[in-house]
Amino acid sequence: MGTLLPHGVGLVSVLLLLLTATGIGIAGAAPSLSTHRSQNNDAQSPQNTATLADDDLLQVHIIAHTHDDVGWKKTVDEYYYGTNTTIANGAVQYILDSVIASLIADPNKKFSYVEMAFFFRWWREQSDTMKDQVRNLVKDGRLEFVGGGWCMNDEAGTHYNAIIDQITFGHAFISTQFGAEYRPRMAWQVDPFGHSSVQATIFAQMGYDGLYFARADYEDKGLRINQSRLEMVWRGSPDNLGQESDLFTGMFYGGYGPPAEFQFDSRFADPMVVKDDPLLEDSNVKKLVDDFVKTVIMNAKAYRTKHLIFPMGSDFAYSAALAYFKNVDKLIKHVLADGRVNVFYSTPARYLDAVNAQGLTWELKTDDFFPYADRPHAYWTGYFTSRPALKRYVRVQNSLLQSCKQIESVHGVLAPGADSFALKEAMGVAQHHDAVSGTEQQHVANDYAKRLYMGGVQCQTVVAEYAATEVLPRLATASPPSTDSNVSPNGGHILFCDLLNISVCSLNSQDPFTVILYNPLGHERVSKIRIPVMSSAYSINAKAVLGHLVQPVQQAAVHARGKQGNLTNELVMIVNLAPISFVTIPVHPGADGQRTPAKEQDWKSLGDSGNSKSSKAHEKLTTTAQYYVISNEFYSANFSMDTGLLVSVTEKTSGRITALQQGFFWYESYNKTDKHDQASGAYIFRSNGDEAYPVSQTGTCATEFHEEEGVQSEARQKCGDFVYQTVGLYKGMPHIEFTFTVGPIPVGDHKGKEVVSRFTSGLNTGDDSTFYTDANGRELQERIYNHRNTWKPNMTVFEKVAGNFYPVNSRILLRDEAADTQLTVLTDSSQAGASLASGQVELMVHRRLLVDDHRGVNEPLNETGVDGKGLIVQGTHYLQLAPIKSAAALHRQLAQEIMLQPQIMFSEGAQAKSAVTPMGSSNSSATSLPKNVHLLTLQRLDFDPEDGKSTQRLVRFEHYFEVGEDEELSKPASVNVREYLKAAFGLNVSAMTEMTLSANQQKSQEHRLVWKVAEPGIDGAQPSYEMEGLQKRAEARTMTKRNLQQAYDSFSITLNPMEIRTFVLTLQ
Repeated sequence: MGTLLPHGVGLVSVLLLLLTATGIGIAGAAPSLSTHRSQNNDAQSPQNTATLADDDLLQVHIIAHTHDDVGWKKTVDEYYYGTNTTIANGAVQYILDSVIASLIADPNKKFSYVEMAFFFRWWREQSDTMKDQVRNLVKDGRLEFVGGGWCMNDEAGTHYNAIIDQITFGHAFISTQFGAEYRPRMAWQVDPFGHSSVQATIFAQMGYDGLYFARADYEDKGLRINQSRLEMVWRGSPDNLGQESDLFTGMFYGGYGPPAEFQFDSRFADPMVVKDDPLLEDSNVKKLVDDFVKTVIMNAKAYRTKHLIFPMGSDFAYSAALAYFKNVDKLIKHVLADGRVNVFYSTPARYLDAVNAQGLTWELKTDDFFPYADRPHAYWTGYFTSRPALKRYVRVQNSLLQSCKQIESVHGVLAPGADSFALKEAMGVAQHHDAVSGTEQQHVANDYAKRLYMGGVQCQTVVAEYAATEVLPRLATASPPSTDSNVSPNGGHILFCDLLNISVCSLNSQDPFTVILYNPLGHERVSKIRIPVMSSAYSINAKAVLGHLVQPVQQAAVHARGKQGNLTNELVMIVNLAPISFVTIPVHPGADGQRTPAKEQDWKSLGDSGNSKSSKAHEKLTTTAQYYVISNEFYSANFSMDTGLLVSVTEKTSGRITALQQGFFWYESYNKTDKHDQASGAYIFRSNGDEAYPVSQTGTCATEFHEEEGVQSEARQKCGDFVYQTVGLYKGMPHIEFTFTVGPIPVGDHKGKEVVSRFTSGLNTGDDSTFYTDANGRELQERIYNHRNTWKPNMTVFEKVAGNFYPVNSRILLRDEAADTQLTVLTDSSQAGASLASGQVELMVHRRLLVDDHRGVNEPLNETGVDGKGLIVQGTHYLQLAPIKSAAALHRQLAQEIMLQPQIMFSEGAQAKSAVTPMGSSNSSATSLPKNVHLLTLQRLDFDPEDGKSTQRLVRFEHYFEVGEDEELSKPASVNVREYLKAAFGLNVSAMTEMTLSANQQKSQEHRLVWKVAEPGIDGAQPSYEMEGLQKRAEARTMTKRNLQQAYDSFSITLNPMEIRTFVLTLQ
């Protein structure tokens, strides 16, 4: 987490207080705050925990809670056990021990808890008697789960696939231990640094009734406070899901903790204490009561009902719950005796119900809450890129996890002690808002990576076991001579190479070997596979291989791997992969059909080397008077002979040429150490001026060109001292790849640096530089330079660069309507992206900083890598140019392929024949889904009470196109679930039940709260569809399970654009 100032503290709060002079809402005035005395003022025992005593009084809902970061300044283990106190306090095991004991002792108390990663650990240590007592607390509504995911996930750097998985994981634990009826109803995102419309949509589809958070841009929040607009209905998917994505949303007046004068937690150096003994001279009761009443009345002016949510807790609060609760009890007692307001222990769900009962009409929000700034010059846009290597590793392991879960669904646990649970846990923790965000301390980042690796090893074992026992035995051309040969019965000789990206692998490639690929996508794809090898030529005879070559290992890989590897050649294959299938490819060194490797002298070199080498190979390259050209069947890219840089791209289908330059630049970080003079850090990006400097001071890149007909056409660049890049076009792939290797970023000049890859095109995107970014890998959000939809008339962007960066999870794009051209750049991990000028896109790929930004992590973002010299990162940008109406068909499919990479394995000894082995029972087209449908999830049920023996499975299908994106692919699509899963996986489905998105409630039993909504610009009037439509939806959800099941008897479902449908299946 980052430091979030409590009520009344700091510059932001001062600004907010100045804006509270009036309390006018958009559809009605703020509540009238009576000073009548309460009828329930028992000074000895505040028992009005559920009763709103006097309708005329302000009703203050005390929300006792703790915010437990699943890693930040300490690792998740250190926070649980309370160790490493020299860095920070925080001991979750004691928090839960003491809170539960306090709840059991006093039936008037209530508590809300969020992070299931911690609660699950604590739960495993409890006796059956204690578990029963806790179940009674949940049943009685005194312990309420809010959020309820494995963590409180980040909303900028997370992919929707991983978000859904981690929340489902937490919800499954709650459902199996406490019952589905105690599902969380309030999403609780109190600490993430900006909020995504897709995240809100996910919450709505999971059946939540509301969302509460603390962080919003200080200008936006100040305006909302002034206008009594801190609560609204958020329609996260206005153009696709419409009302189905509506979610009541509110934000706290200040932070997610109480003002400093009500900080009773013992972890503070000098916590407040209620001194109420009348015999003592320093009693502070009157002042505390007066301050509390003044505070809540002031806060209430920012809301529109007589109900006020008042958080009482903060980071790792209640480790000494007895002391905390004792002081809150006293506060409640004396405030009730005062009688000016009514105050009581409550929960987020009770607060939601009370607000909903007021029947007000709420404003409608349809954009998002990015970027977040907490004061001028402090834009939290740096974390969109912070720790890029960890961000990429999270994406890689997510791809492995999806493959692992699919295989488990079909064949269960094949190896003792190896399953997907550890990787699910690690991925759940990694989505935390101080994990994938890159805002944790270095030793914590190392711990996240270690957990991902260890969980990944177990999932690799699952995949390898299946390949060894189910795939290779069918294809063997000879029996293995012993269990120590290429494939043992337990899969021990199936090899994964985790460092293929830097050409490191322990495979013995001097002898024959088999490449084994698994495609987890429900569609056919073409993939490029690079394998470091020992020999200079290989023979491959496999129909799936569209082309192959052997070439020297790229200098970028040699630079990145250092002493970790020494192989000099790499085998490159272009492979066609069938959907949900294994592909086996025998590879033999030399032999018939060997190819001559590309030698160093076969390259055409130009750029800042100043010399061009004569060779035969470069004659294959298309040249003009000014350009070298690389090409495939879809595009050609022209490079300047003088600079070695890209200058234009031609779409071969249309013949249109687009001017396009690409290069690397760096912003100097603002490096001030004074916390009042905002520096750039792990959270915040602030450049020292608006100018970006070219990485290559000469404005050129040393560039080598090579083409192997029918395989690849590449330009390999070295730009400046620390950037390498390969620009490539490959057979069967309708995009241009820009694979960059950046680092170590030099800091010998004592300047922090933020490195961007900038694409400058000839497209005209207007003076306002309109562009689009994805939200968590799904829907697109329109972005406009120096513009915010929510508070446009009052907005000031103090940082022209940092204030215009947005999270890019999978793609950023430009549209030139006049030229009917869309330029899309897709990413393989989350990055910060912007368009600071017409026709221009830039993506921040790496950052290295020398000072802390004073938001709590207390450590500069200075990653030094394995050798201590500085982190080297690698990634790929995928560029597409197409007519606007046909662009979505390209980028939507490519985004799915990037997200779910094929799993690559090796078996030493080429005893298997070339083959395509489907997971299911069919090689037919039945294994392929409609082009606009994606198999998002197939897995066994989490926390299966039958210990893995359950015949039930969880499956999700999604329509991954938006309304109007494509003439054909934006239409509804149908899938016969039974037929598809039989053909693709060999599963025999006998029944299916539709569930909410997190699978913790039957869709037929979903009854979300209904909220009245004012459409923008209607001044409180009701849209004609509103109440009638919502009531019909509510009535439809009361359909009996029998009737709903009748609707699914055919097992055919229809998906509308951007719809995800979730089912629990029963297998025969």
